[in-house]
Amino acid sequence: MPGYAAAIGYTLPGCLFCAFGIFTFVKADLVPLSAEGLCLALSSTFKWRFSRVKVAVDCTMVAVAVLASLLFLGHVVGVGVGTIICAVSTGYIIGWFFKVCPL
Repeated sequence: MPGYAAAIGYTLPGCLFCAFGIFTFVKADLVPLSAEGLCLALSSTFKWRFSRVKVAVDCTMVAVAVLASLLFLGHVVGVGVGTIICAVSTGYIIGWFFKVCPL
């Protein structure tokens, strides 16, 4: 079990750094990657908070990955607890950055 706890311990700072990277290019109005571009498009079109849209899009992508894995392989491959933690937490951390750093 110590290996599993260490993996979770590495996942949380990874989510923090990932969220900060996404926050910086959203604030800089740079051309995003496809997933963040979808989040930005939905956020600006429907006037929803980017951070909440990010959580919804990430969780939807994880659900699609799990369903595709079950459908084509018969069991879940490539989606673990860390993936779910990142999908749920990154958007909320981005929202925190927007509150703390209103550049």
